[in-house]
Formats: sequence, C-alpha cells, structure tokens
Amino acid sequence: MEKNNRTELVSICIPAYNAELYIKQTIDCLLTQTYSNLEIIVVDDGSTDGTVSLLTNYTDPRLKILHNPKKNAASARNYAYLNSDGNYIIFFDADDLISPDFIEKQLKKIIGNENSVVISHWGRFYDGDLNTYKENSFIIKNDLTYEEWILGYWYNVMHTTPPGRLIFSKTLIAKTPLWDESLNLNDDFQFFNELFFHCDKIIYSDAQFYYRSGIGGLSSKNSETNYISCYKSLKRGISLALSKYSQNEEVKLSCANVWQNFKYELYPKYTSLIAKVDEELKKLPTPNFKYPAGGLTKFLSIIIGWKLTKLLKQSLNL
Repeated sequence: MEKNNRTELVSICIPAYNAELYIKQTIDCLLTQTYSNLEIIVVDDGSTDGTVSLLTNYTDPRLKILHNPKKNAASARNYAYLNSDGNYIIFFDADDLISPDFIEKQLKKIIGNENSVVISHWGRFYDGDLNTYKENSFIIKNDLTYEEWILGYWYNVMHTTPPGRLIFSKTLIAKTPLWDESLNLNDDFQFFNELFFHCDKIIYSDAQFYYRSGIGGLSSKNSETNYISCYKSLKRGISLALSKYSQNEEVKLSCANVWQNFKYELYPKYTSLIAKVDEELKKLPTPNFKYPAGGLTKFLSIIIGWKLTKLLKQSLNL
C-alpha cells in the first residue's frame, strides 16, 4: 500500500451483547491486521456476561469501549459511528473474523473511490473452527452497479450481506440514513441498500471475511417480532430499488423473487404477514424462484407442491 494511505484512520464499529465466548478472537484478529491505523469502537449493548470485563483487559489504545444508552444492535452501530473519527468505516459483528490483510486490501480499493463501496469475498465457519470454512456458493467476483447487484444477487435470492464485508467512506454514509433502530432483524438489508442506492459502484475485493455460523444468534430465532422486522426491512429496500428502476422488468422480477423466498419462510404460521407479502407480489411479475429444497424435499415439492411439503415436514418435525 502506498505510504500516504497509512495515514488514513479506519473506524471499526462493533455492537456487542453477551459476546464473551467470541469477542476476544474477533478483537485479536483486528488488532493484528497488517494495516494498523485503526480505531476499534466496541459498544456494549447491556451485556450480562463477561464481555465488558474481558474487553477491559486490553491495553491497546486503539480499542475504545462505550456503553449503548438505547439497547439494540442498530442503535449500538449508530452510537459507535457517531463516536468515530475515521474517514473510512467498517461495521463489524462481535463474533466474526477476517484475514490478516483484510483491511489493507479493502482500504487500497476504497482510496480514490469515495462514493463507492468495497465488498469482500466471504464464507461461513462453524463451531469456532476456521478449518470448517466454506466459501459462499454465490459470489460475483467483479465490480457492479446497484442495478447489476439486484439482477445478480436478488434475482438468485443470494442477497445476504454480513456487515463486516464492506468498507465505505464517511462522504458516502453522510448521504444516507443511518441504521434503522426500529429494526431488530435484517437491518443490514435496509442499511446497505441505502448505501448501494447512493454509491457509484460496488467494488469487489478478494479480502477474506469469515462469518461465524451455528451459534444460535438473533437471526436464527424465528418469532413474529423478528419476521415483522424482516418484512419492514425488505419493503424499504425493495421500494428503494423500484423507485430507481421502475421500468426495468428484470429488476421487478428480482424483487418478486426476494418476496417469494420470504413467503416460503413464513408459511404457514404467519398468515397476516403472508397476506402483506402477497399484496407486494401483486404489484410485480410472477416470481420464478422455486422453493429452496434438495433431495427428498425437492422431489416432494414437485409432486405435491411446496405448501404441502412444508406442512408435512413441520408435522414430522423435520
């Protein structure tokens, strides 16, 4: 990296709630980055375990510990951002990991592209063991416009965007709303779509992001409150896309596919939300995204339909 880029401060904003089991590994991987001009702002979200005491054991001045006055992840992210000093921002979760050269690679791409977003390579690991890492099955390894992002990722319903994958400038984030503090699930879909809507391009980087899975976090807890939050986030993001590409039939089909996938997830329990999704689908082309299934489930969905298949699986507790 060019010498003058070493003066750029990168702010890493982390909400933390009862992250005692994971946060040390996360902080250690950040403090040992090849790029060292960082501030790591951890906002404790009312933890009742040893998260805070563990963090206070660090003596590195780059680590700052704050306490969230509002108590939810979105507000903690906003609080960290509002207390940051860097020109470049990475929102990060308290249990994820990155390769040692991650920030160096990300920063190299974003310098000179202040109105763009840089997004990394990624995959999942399980049981805290990086040897279980598996690359995500669908990654477009080139730069994209927002429209191309929708046509690639939304069309194939592969729109998951963990926060730590992205770096962007304060110049760009100043043009967008911050994290919606009324959302407790899928708030990243809303936030990053605002960034993508306003940016020039989404730049791909081969920097490696490791997403921790299988720990029973909020995103794995199915409840009506969580699904309402997810619905609101999807509606805002999709409405934003349609406001920009209202004449593009492929964009509209991509939006329909995202809604259809959400309907698959809701059925049959959340009937009021399903009705709202159906109202959104009426405005769009007929989705062509099939019920996500493999093996016997895929065979059954072809023979008896996806609704009966899901009911059967639920009755058998599969």
